[in-house]
Amino acid sequence: MGGSNENELRWKELFLKTQKGDKKAYNQLLVEISRYVKVCVRRSFSNEQIAEEVCQEILIAFHKAKHTYDPDKAFKPWLAAIIRFKTIDHLRRAYRKKEKEVFPASDETILDAPTNIDFDTGIDLERILKGLPEKQRKAFQLLKLKGLSVKEAAAETGWSESNVKVSAHRAYKLLRKALLEEGI
Repeated sequence: MGGSNENELRWKELFLKTQKGDKKAYNQLLVEISRYVKVCVRRSFSNEQIAEEVCQEILIAFHKAKHTYDPDKAFKPWLAAIIRFKTIDHLRRAYRKKEKEVFPASDETILDAPTNIDFDTGIDLERILKGLPEKQRKAFQLLKLKGLSVKEAAAETGWSESNVKVSAHRAYKLLRKALLEEGI
């Protein structure tokens, strides 16, 4: 496969044919972007099974969202946004699942055990979130974990919508860096 710019042009061409109903172009595009999606997802998840699940979710989202693509814009950033959002969605679900788990009482003590690890991914999300500055952590929790809109988060915090967006963006950057450092 060629360079990034070459991929951009080829994928955009295949996608435009796809929008006109060319099934062969769509199949070829899926084969090519699948490789790219897997590379991107591997940066976020070391667990093979989870990475494969996330890849499938991304390809399904890609299929469902193909009508939203604007041919006047670059293709690869549009695809990257789908990848990023589905990856974050998966992490959010894993975090929520962890929050809802109830452990039965037992005589064994688990005080020394890491209780905030998502055993599917090995991600200690709680520790990583605690490493964020408070304002950024709050923005991330409200938008991605509680699922609030920017407007709702601004109302809850008393911040401007722009302030919520900037704080969330900075949180995403720091979280990505922390996850990469974790080898995930």
